[in-house]
Amino acid sequence: MLLAAPAHADDETPWTFNSRAQGLLSATHIERQDNSQLNPGNAIAHIPSERYDLELRPDLEWKRPGLSLALKPRFGLTHAPGSSDDDLWLNEGWLRWKPAQQWYLQAGREIWLWGPSMFWSPSNPFYLGTGKNLPQRELPGRDIARVSWMPADNAALTLAGLFGNGHQREYEPQTRKLALLKLDLNNNEASGSLIASRREGELWRFGAYGQWTVSDALLLYGDGSYGQNANLTQVSPASNPLGWTIGNNSQRSATVLIGGGYTFESGINLNLEALHYGDGRDD
Repeated sequence: MLLAAPAHADDETPWTFNSRAQGLLSATHIERQDNSQLNPGNAIAHIPSERYDLELRPDLEWKRPGLSLALKPRFGLTHAPGSSDDDLWLNEGWLRWKPAQQWYLQAGREIWLWGPSMFWSPSNPFYLGTGKNLPQRELPGRDIARVSWMPADNAALTLAGLFGNGHQREYEPQTRKLALLKLDLNNNEASGSLIASRREGELWRFGAYGQWTVSDALLLYGDGSYGQNANLTQVSPASNPLGWTIGNNSQRSATVLIGGGYTFESGINLNLEALHYGDGRDD
């Protein structure tokens, strides 16, 4: 008589470790105008004539079936005549767990982008700019927790929450907490997503993006959103002596991007995009 015991292959599977590192060194020289009316003799802005920047970007990842951990610390050093500055921060770091066949949970700091657009992604409430046009400037990771359900190979439903901006090296308005629901659909030639998000203190914002692989060389895509941007101000008529007043934006608007990409046999990519920015002013 034979007794079969359940196998626990995952418990015995060792961790695998992957790493890569990148270093960026840049030098900037600025020609100053001593007769500038806004900054005479550089006495106001104190702009350095030269600046040197060094940034080290190691990426570390540990994996085993159903579980992965990633850490992406960064070190930056800036030197200018008479001053130096250094900074150490965690740009990305997250833990991903697959508790069941169709479920994924992830929490931590990450750069979460989607869609093929090169410049702007209006449907993405975490990042309007994709950063692809300036790859030497890394986007800051956001503090996000999300859970995903994949009922089929070509569909996924994700519920996510944004809890913080992450580490800011440059000034950026503090991001309010945000909730997001995202549906992803794809097949061999086309893919797309529907997104609904709501930032604390704002109305619901709706977005979508889609892409179509026409051929091995040609890709067409679109990306858009409709909602309220409360970070903007609007001018409204008023009965005060000025005749107008300034307040937070309360209007909904649509922002749409359409574009295409062509890949030549040499491997060079050419992208063409057009953007309608609904949050701009037309008066």
